[in-house]
Amino acid sequence: MQITSAQYNLLTSFFCHCFNVFHEGNSDNFSWWAEKLDKAKIPWRIQNTVSAIATNKASTRLYLRTHLKNKGVTVV
Repeated sequence: MQITSAQYNLLTSFFCHCFNVFHEGNSDNFSWWAEKLDKAKIPWRIQNTVSAIATNKASTRLYLRTHLKNKGVTVV
């Protein structure tokens, strides 16, 4: 599966949001993000993958691009 660099940039921001919600206790705004990511035509599978990656505190040891590549998603 492929995503554009614009979609990747949105996913990077989404990852940061998820990470902060899961590990810092910030308030969630997932419905806003879902709408924004859906509008950018990012498949739910990728949205869910990014959210799942963010649940692991050690996930910041790799770039999001690397995590996505490991899951079969490439940025074009």
